[in-house]
Amino acid sequence: MFFFDPAILSALEQPAPYFIEAQLPARHDCRRHRPLTSVDVKIEEQPIVYDNSRSSAQLQGFQIDTVSPYGADVHTRISGLTEGRIDVSIYANFSVETHPGTATSCLWFDTVTITVRSAPTVYIASEHNNNRCRYQSTLNHELRHVEVDRRVVREYAPQMRRAVLDEIYRIGVVGPEPVLRAGVVRAQMLESANAALQRVVGQMNSVRRSRQQAVDTRAEYDRLSRMCGGKF
Repeated sequence: MFFFDPAILSALEQPAPYFIEAQLPARHDCRRHRPLTSVDVKIEEQPIVYDNSRSSAQLQGFQIDTVSPYGADVHTRISGLTEGRIDVSIYANFSVETHPGTATSCLWFDTVTITVRSAPTVYIASEHNNNRCRYQSTLNHELRHVEVDRRVVREYAPQMRRAVLDEIYRIGVVGPEPVLRAGVVRAQMLESANAALQRVVGQMNSVRRSRQQAVDTRAEYDRLSRMCGGKF
């Protein structure tokens, strides 16, 4: 059984830009810059949190993302479920060249960091606290859900990087812009990079749902039901 927070978050952070001091011509020409932006992806896998304080009835009230293979008209008891939370954030440093004579700036991405943080919580029904067999079999099943998420993240991390890098190249050097608009322009540039990132995150979510559902098959549920002498 699996569910995850559907809100894949992206924090748009705007750190202080780098400023370049140079002898500038009378006219401000941003086209002469050929920036080499670096884009890194950091994967942070948080330790699994285990919660065995809730009963099967309480777990029944959780909104899950996978569908019961038995159908909605068949009553089942939940032995465990996994909350898979994945947060995706993007952080950027900008380079800004300002022309004092024209009071305009050229702006471009200097470094970009994408952080993908997974923080899973595995719930085991409290009825199984004294049933070692049922507890362990349920735990083993839920850990498969955790592993699915981690594999999907590793698979899509390069695609996230490529999408953001392509968007950065498309944007290129922006300007010349009035100095007073530099903050607004940086926000717009970062928003465009984030939009490209979120398109890949959406694709990743779709694959996650499909692969998580493949774990919760009827054959798997039947196998778990037969284990431990068939006792709940």
